[in-house]
Amino acid sequence: RGRRNSSAEVLYAAGWVVGEFCSHLSNPGDTLQALLRGLIPSLPPHIQAVYIQNTLKLYTQCEIEEEVETMMMAKLEHLVGSSDLEVQERASATLHLLKYVHRQKEKGEVVGEELKNYFSGELNPVAPKAQKKVPVPEGLDLDAWINQPEEDSSDEEPDSLGGQVFVRDEPDTYKRRNVPEPTEEELLASRTARIQNQTSNPNYLRDSPKASPARSRGSVGEIPVQAIDLDIPLHIPGLANTDSYFNLSESNGQEKKKSKKKKKKSKESSSEEESDSEEERSKKKHKKDKKHKKHKKNKKHKKHKRRKEESSSDDNEELERKLREKALKSMKKQAEESDEDSEEEDSSE
Repeated sequence: RGRRNSSAEVLYAAGWVVGEFCSHLSNPGDTLQALLRGLIPSLPPHIQAVYIQNTLKLYTQCEIEEEVETMMMAKLEHLVGSSDLEVQERASATLHLLKYVHRQKEKGEVVGEELKNYFSGELNPVAPKAQKKVPVPEGLDLDAWINQPEEDSSDEEPDSLGGQVFVRDEPDTYKRRNVPEPTEEELLASRTARIQNQTSNPNYLRDSPKASPARSRGSVGEIPVQAIDLDIPLHIPGLANTDSYFNLSESNGQEKKKSKKKKKKSKESSSEEESDSEEERSKKKHKKDKKHKKHKKNKKHKKHKRRKEESSSDDNEELERKLREKALKSMKKQAEESDEDSEEEDSSE
């Protein structure tokens, strides 16, 4: 696959070189035929576009036969329906130019020299911002209208209709006539006639379903149950009894009724709560505020009392400390006095 792509790119380059320097070819007609033979639908679209452009260059530089011209037009007609937009556009433009030249040749006019000037001259590269550098000619107003716009006639249409755009008043001649309503006897007669027609008509499908045996039996509770005396009990240990299945529906029904009653009670209680007046709510709020203030006041009183107790306890501690110091001082004095008395007694002896 890579080799195919590389070879196709070689064809791209060869086609461009042949068309760009076609004036240096010894036989442009043979080169044109070779390009047309290689212009096949399996080529990539970008190579097909290069082939179309350069076949046109070769066509303008040489005199070709009618067979080659018809083959070229057939190839182009096939490529006009290409899915690639570039190929489609180039093929359409080249095909219309060939048809024009063919008509001029049929009239006897010579267009060979004009075709040679079609690709004459060199195209120099143009900068992307070159258009901005071109000065605007004097007297040219790019915002002015080239042709005056037509007047809008939409404003006149509502007046022509008399102001009635969506609804028109019906004239008196087209008004509906008053039809008398049928009486009850006429309605009953038409109903009976319709029923008779439906019963006698074999093609009319009547909805008369037969009563099924399951419906005719009634409910399960109406079925009589007869007890059978058996020597061997039918109950198997470890398995549920059959009576539980029969009582299952009844228990489910009772549970549903209970749940409905609970929902009803909850709705009633919620409606009663919502029906409380605003006065009661304001009273509750007032009581709540009063309690809050009282609690705040009690809290302050307790705080003040605690501070007093702390201050009194501090005073008591200070008093005890002073008394202890006095007692210690008195005890020291007594000890000193006793020591002095004992010394005096020893000296006297």
